Amino acid sequence: MHSKHAKRTRLGLGSAGRPFTLAAAAAVCAAGLAGCGTPPEDVDESSAQVEPVPRMSDDGFIRLDSELPHTLDGGGTVEITGASGGSEAEIEVTENGSTTEHTLAFGDTVEIGGAQWRVSELAIDESEPPVVSIVLTPAG
Repeated sequence: MHSKHAKRTRLGLGSAGRPFTLAAAAAVCAAGLAGCGTPPEDVDESSAQVEPVPRMSDDGFIRLDSELPHTLDGGGTVEITGASGGSEAEIEVTENGSTTEHTLAFGDTVEIGGAQWRVSELAIDESEPPVVSIVLTPAG
């Protein structure tokens, strides 16, 4: 028992040290929280820039969003033109001066740039005009 008491005293954790330790911990927490909740004065929140969503990832997917055409590597574009029935997206694929229209549902495939792509994600907000987001992944 005596060795336990000596150990606590040596580390400064005796009964006299506890109030100091708790007070110090409370002061550190209070100081840390004091800076929370208010942005630094030199930050202009109205001019914050948002990084665009990747249109083509290193993993080989294509993400399409309403009103943002995707430019193909070999030329041409893929663009969402609308929604149909709340569960299908309408797209236009323009390659070599030729435009084809497609209506796609989740799981459908479409040929773009000589490759087959599968609709792996499809989100439709039926506002006016509808907001559509599609993720295409290689079907092969």
